[in-house]
Amino acid sequence: MDSAGPILAVEGLEFDYPDGTAALRGVDFSLPVGSRAGLVGPNGSGKSTLLMCLAGLLVGRGRIRVAGRDPCDMTRRRPHAVGLVFQNPDDQLFMPTVREDIAFGPRNLDLPEPQVNDRVATSAARMGVAGVLERPPHHLSMGQRRNVAIAGVLAMQPTVLMLDEPSSNLDPRGRRRLIELLESLDTTLLIASHDLRMVRRLCGLVLLIDEGRIVARGGPELLADAALMERHGLEAVHADA
Repeated sequence: MDSAGPILAVEGLEFDYPDGTAALRGVDFSLPVGSRAGLVGPNGSGKSTLLMCLAGLLVGRGRIRVAGRDPCDMTRRRPHAVGLVFQNPDDQLFMPTVREDIAFGPRNLDLPEPQVNDRVATSAARMGVAGVLERPPHHLSMGQRRNVAIAGVLAMQPTVLMLDEPSSNLDPRGRRRLIELLESLDTTLLIASHDLRMVRRLCGLVLLIDEGRIVARGGPELLADAALMERHGLEAVHADA
C-alpha cells in the first residue's frame, strides 16, 4: 500500500438484511492514517451496520480496504486490523477478571505469554484500568467497563479503532474521562455517536449518514449547520456548546 494512501477506504458498500431491508446504499469514504472521524446520523441510519461491515462481522457488497486489505479475507489480512468496541461493554466482557479479558485477544493470536502480559499492562495503563486487573469486570462501574472493553481491543493493536456510541450510559465525569483518554490515543479512530458535542471535540472529520448513505462530510463545523442537521433528525452543535 502507498504510505500516502488512506488507511481505510470504502467504495460502493451496500448491505441488505435477510428481510430485504436495505441498511447501506452505496457508502463511499476514506480515512487518512491517524485521523479521528465521527460517524453521525439518526437512529436506523446505518451507523452500527457500517461498523460491523468494516470489522468483517457482516459481509456486504462493494469494496473495503484496511491498510490495503479486505477485512473479510481471513487468509490475507491481519485478524486484528480493525478493532470494534460495541455500545454495551457487557457484550465484550466475559472472563473472570479484567486481566483475563484484556489478555483474551492477544492469547488468541498465539503470542508468547510475556508478550501477552506486556500488551495487557500497556493497554490497561493507557485506559486507566491498571488498578483493577484482578477484579471481575461486572463489579466495575459502566465507565470502567467501557475502558476495559477498549483496552481489550487496543491489546490487539488494531490499525483502526472503531467505537459504537462510546459515551452512552456514562455519567458526566465518566464521559469527560473517556474523551480525555480517546484524545490521548494515536490510533486511527472512527466513532459512531449521537453525542455530537463529543464528536465535535474529538474529530477532525465528520461523516453524516442517513438512510444508508453518506449524505454530507466535512470538518466539525458541519455539526453547526442547523438546516442540515434538522433535515437529518439531529440538532446543531456549535463550538461553544
